[in-house]
Amino acid sequence: MTVTKIEEYNSQKVKVYIDGLFAFVLYKGELSKYGIREGQIISREHYTLLTEDVLVKRARLRAMNLLTKRPYSEAELRRKLSLNDYPEYLIDNALSYVKSFGYINDHTYASDYIASVSGRYPRNVIRQKLIQKGIPADIIESCLSEGEEELQEMEEDLIVSLIEKKARNLDLSDPAQLAKLYRYLAGKGFSTGRIRSAVSKYQAER
Repeated sequence: MTVTKIEEYNSQKVKVYIDGLFAFVLYKGELSKYGIREGQIISREHYTLLTEDVLVKRARLRAMNLLTKRPYSEAELRRKLSLNDYPEYLIDNALSYVKSFGYINDHTYASDYIASVSGRYPRNVIRQKLIQKGIPADIIESCLSEGEEELQEMEEDLIVSLIEKKARNLDLSDPAQLAKLYRYLAGKGFSTGRIRSAVSKYQAER
């Protein structure tokens, strides 16, 4: 393996390329410490030592530091580490490390997230937000089903409160204004069936 290029990364770090491909980021002081320079041939033993002595520890520490600030899904933490230009194999190693301590768990993350936003968003919106966070579909559905009864009650309370607020300025006997209410609720993420049921109930009680 040959160091083919050393490229400025920022005022403190450089990117190191081996055999023409990006390999890793090092602090400038580490170049001399580990004898890294352009044109140098690196043995497999030297590369392994550098990886295990510096890079693996650094990626793991970065992952741990991120998790002290807030919870992450596995996909979110992977994206965050990739922004720091850690190679994929180092990211995989760091994720395995924090997972071994239970510091990331997508099922726990999804359950906690659902509990924190229930009553603010309908089920469909919660599902979409979890998808955006990279939670696998089977975990999302499992977590949603675990609290299904409570979720349905909270969603019903939410849609009723929105109808009461919006309907004050609408004549629901007018098909055009009723359609306007439907569009408003659909835009909030409620299903057509849920909207129809809640509006019918609201009208029957008035």
